[in-house]
Amino acid sequence: MPPTEDHPTAERLTQYWIEVDLSTTVLQGYASSHGVGLGCGVTAHGHDDALHLLRLMIFRDGPVLPVRRIVEDIDISALDSVLVQPRVTDPAPRSVWFPPLTSEPPA
Repeated sequence: MPPTEDHPTAERLTQYWIEVDLSTTVLQGYASSHGVGLGCGVTAHGHDDALHLLRLMIFRDGPVLPVRRIVEDIDISALDSVLVQPRVTDPAPRSVWFPPLTSEPPA
């Protein structure tokens, strides 16, 4: 919930763009099979929460790939207009919004 006059201490959600390390063929294949080769879009309460959501919602059946770069407060309009933007799901709630998922975020 965003901060309001009624809830001034409500924690702000932030949109993150997280890119994983694709430096080896093994990592490239694993990233491709999980749909994260272009990166991951996550809305979370903070950096640690964003990585937590990735672990739970993307890498649940295997190891978490090493993170190469994290962009905080990402401008979605700056992301790839052909491969990413058309597939972005609602980035407002706490969740992974790219790649698109079928499961709901954990509480």
